[in-house]
Amino acid sequence: MHAVGLRPIFRQLDSDPNRRAEFIGALNTLEKKIPPNAVVSAWYPLVSHVDNRSQIYVWPTPFYAEDWGRGTDTGARLRVASQVQYLLLPVPLTPGTDPNVFKRISSDFGS
Repeated sequence: MHAVGLRPIFRQLDSDPNRRAEFIGALNTLEKKIPPNAVVSAWYPLVSHVDNRSQIYVWPTPFYAEDWGRGTDTGARLRVASQVQYLLLPVPLTPGTDPNVFKRISSDFGS
């Protein structure tokens, strides 16, 4: 399993066109490294860049279900979590991006 992420440049994207181009270039490079049939859990703003696959989850799902199904599984680790091969997450993870979930699963993912 693999973890992929982007450097902390997100805050400056709106104010600096060069940073925006750097971000898009980095994202395009990462997209090419993820096989088209890979199962991915991705940070919400990046999901649309890799959603052309049959199994894509919005982080932290399926490791910690959020907005999943009928809402009865909130907080549960879903069975499909063992199928996730790639994580596409921002660096660093902030409180709103569930760093504790990553901490629990990080030993399952290399870089």
